[in-house]
Amino acid sequence: MDLTVPVLTINTVSGDDIINAAEHGQALVISGSSAGGEAGDVITVTLNSKTYTTTLDASGNWSVGVPLSDVTALGSGPQTITATITDAAGNSDDASRTVTVNLTAPTIGINTIASDDVINATEKSADLQITGTSNQPAGTTITVTLNGQNYTATTDSSGNWSATVPASAVSALGEANYTVTANVTDSAGNSNSASHNVLVNSALPAVTINAVATDDIINAAESGNAQTISGQVTGAAAGDTVTVTLGGNTYTATVQANLSWSVSVPAADIQAIGNGSLTVNASVTNVVGNTGNGSRDITIDANLPGLRVDTVAGDDVINSIEHNQALVITGSSSGLTAGTALTVEINNVTYGATVLADGTWSLGIPAADVSNWPAGTVDITVSGTNSAGTTSTITHPVTVDLAAVAITINTLSGDDVINAVEKGETLVVSGSTSGVEAGQTVTVTFGGKNYTTTVEANGSWTVNVPPADLAALPDGAGNVQASVSNINGNSAQADRAYSVDATAPLITINTIASDDILNVSEAGAGITISGTTTAQAGQTLTVTLNNNTYQTTVQADGTWSVNVPATDLSGLTASSYTVTATVSDKAGNPASADHALAVDVTAPDLTINTVAGDDIINAIEHGQALVISGTSTGAAAGDVVTVNLNGKNYTTTLDASGNWSVGIPAVDVTALATGSQTITASLSDRAGNSDSTTHNVTVDLSGPMLTISTVSGDDIINNAEKTQDLTISGGSSGLATGTTVTVMLNGLAYSATTDGSGNWSVTVPASAVGALGEAVYQISASATDSAGNSGSTTHTVNVESLLPGVIINTVAGDDIINAAEIVVAQTISGQVTGTAVAGNTVIVTIGGNQYNATVQSDLSWSVSVPANVLQALGNGELTISASVTNNGGNTGTATHDIVIDANLPGLRVDTVAGDDVVNIIEHGQALVVTGSSTGLAMGAALTVVINGVTYGATVLVDGTWSVGVPAADVTNWPAGTVNIAVSGTNTAGTTTSISHPVTVDLAAVAITINTLSTDDVINAAEKGSDLQLSGTTSGVEAGQTITVIFGGKSYTTHGCRG
Repeated sequence: MDLTVPVLTINTVSGDDIINAAEHGQALVISGSSAGGEAGDVITVTLNSKTYTTTLDASGNWSVGVPLSDVTALGSGPQTITATITDAAGNSDDASRTVTVNLTAPTIGINTIASDDVINATEKSADLQITGTSNQPAGTTITVTLNGQNYTATTDSSGNWSATVPASAVSALGEANYTVTANVTDSAGNSNSASHNVLVNSALPAVTINAVATDDIINAAESGNAQTISGQVTGAAAGDTVTVTLGGNTYTATVQANLSWSVSVPAADIQAIGNGSLTVNASVTNVVGNTGNGSRDITIDANLPGLRVDTVAGDDVINSIEHNQALVITGSSSGLTAGTALTVEINNVTYGATVLADGTWSLGIPAADVSNWPAGTVDITVSGTNSAGTTSTITHPVTVDLAAVAITINTLSGDDVINAVEKGETLVVSGSTSGVEAGQTVTVTFGGKNYTTTVEANGSWTVNVPPADLAALPDGAGNVQASVSNINGNSAQADRAYSVDATAPLITINTIASDDILNVSEAGAGITISGTTTAQAGQTLTVTLNNNTYQTTVQADGTWSVNVPATDLSGLTASSYTVTATVSDKAGNPASADHALAVDVTAPDLTINTVAGDDIINAIEHGQALVISGTSTGAAAGDVVTVNLNGKNYTTTLDASGNWSVGIPAVDVTALATGSQTITASLSDRAGNSDSTTHNVTVDLSGPMLTISTVSGDDIINNAEKTQDLTISGGSSGLATGTTVTVMLNGLAYSATTDGSGNWSVTVPASAVGALGEAVYQISASATDSAGNSGSTTHTVNVESLLPGVIINTVAGDDIINAAEIVVAQTISGQVTGTAVAGNTVIVTIGGNQYNATVQSDLSWSVSVPANVLQALGNGELTISASVTNNGGNTGTATHDIVIDANLPGLRVDTVAGDDVVNIIEHGQALVVTGSSTGLAMGAALTVVINGVTYGATVLVDGTWSVGVPAADVTNWPAGTVNIAVSGTNTAGTTTSISHPVTVDLAAVAITINTLSTDDVINAAEKGSDLQLSGTTSGVEAGQTITVIFGGKSYTTHGCRG
């Protein structure tokens, strides 16, 4: 017996139990394995209400293909796959697995690159940040492709991402449009991409300055007029601005359509500059931010006294730092002699200076005075008088830039804690500035290294710290600094504290359900899953079991627990599951632990086999040791089975096939009382699931009773019966319907089965009956009841098949009855021989008349035939018939011919309807009555009277006659004896008459067939044994032949007592 249940598993589908959009358009393979199954066992897989079948291979693996059309029909969301296996013994198992159909592609976008989607010359020499957004969770990898090179980024908690293209790669870009692509793949495997165009335009524009005053010398006449400074640009466009600087003064021009530009310098500005050499500077910035510069040297030669103020503080800008420091202002002069006193006025404060021998001069301004300079433009006015009394004055504007410069650093990694995952990814350090122009350099110091970037148009800035730099960071506290200056030198610095926590917490799962096995009682009550972790108290911990999640918080002592309700446990249909617990510490370092949970929610099913073969302990078995056995499914080898019978316990264990047996000693069996006894067996498997069962047996110590009925009606098999099938029947008590009865006759065995009343019968075929000799035979019948108790009986039958003989003596001395003898009664006599004996009856028939005689002790017999009967027969030949039946029913016959020769007219009636019996069928038909005559002339009229109806007939030439009786008249004949009276007169006037009796048998004949095989169903066992067909008759004499047609064949038998 195979009681091993195969265990079925379904492998992960599509690699991750998720069918994404690409997979949704492909055929799908579902596979798995089975332990305990055999090659060829059928697996049925159901998905989306469709069924697919396959078979187990020799390695215990299986797979089934789901067609493309069926996969595309799957709706989004969870789909349950179920698989069922049934082995050749009928043991089955099923498994289920949930897959998710996720057809939603992730979203991704790319932000504006380099603030304007143009990479200019400055940006081409620096690292390039490409940023964007996605709807994917933190840590999702983004692949950015530019110019055939891939760069990776990861999303932060807000879905933002940033990839750094190193300066070396940026500088390798040609002057062209490039397409930047960003690709993302979600956890389901669905992919999406975005593209963004960026232009590389790093070519610098050029600016040229035309000759000033035709020869680059401004003479005395020219210095009295405004002078035009002009030129052209290339690589710039109309509308771009050209900035011209001359003698500390700045002038702007707009590029014209022909790419020319010009500015006008007032005569006062020229005269204020004074004699000497000067450089005219011009710059232009094109639309993409590339700046080109040009310069031209000129001379002012106008015999003018002149004063110049050198660039103040290096850039004519006093920034917020310089605003608190002492300042030295210098300059030069022409046309003023050494020692000339100069007056310098700044912010309403007058200072004195002296022209030195080389024409230069200088002046120190105390820090206190400089700090009083207001923000904006502060003019430095210098004046001096030459020896001719001519005073020269020059004003030099200085910008005081006290604008507040600020810089901030955004939160790092979302929480200022760099965890293990973030430590392996590019770290984006970003922030914002205020009071700083776009393009200003931001310097970030992180982990002992400096990183630079530039301020974007919106004041933001970003640098990327590569994973290689992060890898060297130890766990603990750190500080990041960022500094920036505006174009005037005002600077700001910020720092931000962070910590590195790259050590993942520990997490453990305690033993579940005390033994890591979920049994049926535990599944019905719900379970607690618990454990410990080194994550901080209050952190959320998630437990996953069978796609269901349960959340809890870590306690102060590091413990945690969740409750799984019974309703969820009821969905656990597989034999094992993995419990997963996940937690992240405050730094975001994740940890997980898996724990195997075996599911045994199938209570063992314990059965007790039939005891003693039939659950009945008979008299023989009552004196022997008894084996009680059974099977169990859902339990393991070695599990203990406890059996209780009659107050005593017996223990045994399951074997590897799930079978068990225990021996009950003979002394304990003998102590069992007659009647019903209950056997109880109980078992608990290793999961704690238990089962018990009971089995009733009957102690039956009494045997059955059998009887054999009279055989052949008289326990004698006569000659006629010896040529026919013989039915032997009987009765019984204590035997169930269908019990086999074995009948023995002449060394041969015949089988019968009892019917619902305990009756039985067998047929001994005619061939076996015919083989019996003339002797007395013993018939035995035996049977065993359902308890195994046996009973038997015997019956004798005599075979007497020899026929008796009968002899008819000579009648009237010479077998001729003459005229003298016919007037007296005549004796017909004879003897019997063989098996006839005194007392047997001899039946004598003459001329349609019957007479009975009894055999005498000397075996003689005789009958007297009255004269009037003889006379009625008339002249002619007659046959006398005699028959004798002995005690065995054997009949012997004889005939004897005589002649009546008495010159008498005579009439005879032939046998009517073939046997002088009108049966129920003939009773409804027309009938012809015929006969013959002697002593009556041809044409003599005859009168025939039947049942009160008179018919006429005529003697024919051969002496015969006939009359037709209509069917309507025959139908009126009553049951019993009907006499046919015939009379006629010869030519001498003598009237002759005869009466012929006919039997009218209208008795109803009926036959029935008993139930076959007790239920009219022939099962396999019955098909292998003789089938007894039986029934009853009414209105039929014993010994009549019955013909049975079964299965296309005919079988005959004879009735016995109906």
